[in-house]
Amino acid sequence: MYNIIPQNDAIIDQIEQLLLQNDLENATYLCQKLLNNQTFTPHQALKVNNLMGVILLDQKQTAEALVYFKFALDLSIQYNEKEEDLLADVHQNLAYCYTISNQTEQAIPHFKQAIICFGQIDKPQALAKVHINLGYAYNQQENFTQALASYEAALQIYLQLDAHNELASLYNNIGWLYNKTGDHDKELFNYQKAESLIVHTQPQPVALLATIYNNIGLCYTKASKYDMSLQYLQKSLQLRQQQYGENHVLLANLYNNMGLCFLRQMKYAEANQYFDKTIAIRNALNEQNHPFYANTLSNMGMCFLYQKQVKAALGCLQQSLDIRLGLFAPHHSDIATNYLHIAQCYFEQNEHQNTLSFCDQALRVLSGSQSSNLQAIDLFNSPEPIRL
Repeated sequence: MYNIIPQNDAIIDQIEQLLLQNDLENATYLCQKLLNNQTFTPHQALKVNNLMGVILLDQKQTAEALVYFKFALDLSIQYNEKEEDLLADVHQNLAYCYTISNQTEQAIPHFKQAIICFGQIDKPQALAKVHINLGYAYNQQENFTQALASYEAALQIYLQLDAHNELASLYNNIGWLYNKTGDHDKELFNYQKAESLIVHTQPQPVALLATIYNNIGLCYTKASKYDMSLQYLQKSLQLRQQQYGENHVLLANLYNNMGLCFLRQMKYAEANQYFDKTIAIRNALNEQNHPFYANTLSNMGMCFLYQKQVKAALGCLQQSLDIRLGLFAPHHSDIATNYLHIAQCYFEQNEHQNTLSFCDQALRVLSGSQSSNLQAIDLFNSPEPIRL
């Protein structure tokens, strides 16, 4: 049984302040001191375990944080905790841990419970963020319909708050999801809404604007409006170069997208020039096992295939497939894309048995995928979960 020690509330308040100041060392010391003493009420125990989880999460110790969040949740159930704010926080933290551990099935019920809790108190900003995180979890499962519903719920809250930067970011994420569902008119509309909200804002959110320019550029690539595409991609590139110089992963993404624009125009020499820049940057950063590295290899493979350099194409596409098989769930649509492209290579070589084999594997993947988008397009800055 826990003993009641009123001064613990003051220590808990102090821990919360230390976390706001990012003083993890002293916050950890005070948390461990309370946990070692075991002299607090169930409500205090719940709060301390939740805070200890937050500290571990800030230290990138996700598995250890999950243990504390689970124990906090068990305490809330055992002692029938009534404080909705605290319950929402525990559920959100637990769900966030599951999400970044790629355990979205376990995350989704906790995000939903956090939404119920936050819905009963006046915290619209926190409620909107949980809706966004739920949308992210659905997106990771390629359940784009549910993801859009969650983002739309967050959008309605941000419209009431008139939060321009948050709205712009959300419109960008909604546009990204419409890309995944293949509705490119709505995709472009949402990117343009995002741009209009922040293009004249001071101080300008440069990183977000660069992302939006990139995504608008990709929309124009898909619409075969290549001059407009390159115009927006160049705008994005200029902002990224101002931020990061020349050897940064975000520049690698942009070079890939510019290469894709030239690839669509059948300007293969220019396309490969930009794909080579992308690969060089990611190699320098030791990011050979990144999904976007796989995207660029896939694009290079198609560039070689269109030039009838089938052996080089197969090498790139097989490497891309190997990366994706190691990173994605078995029914991910990008894996199906790889299988189809490899099938094209074998078809060019009149190897019909291999062609049929890879087509069959693509169909098996697509039978379990909710996406039919087989575009080898690298959209960076896709939605990410948000820490509350």
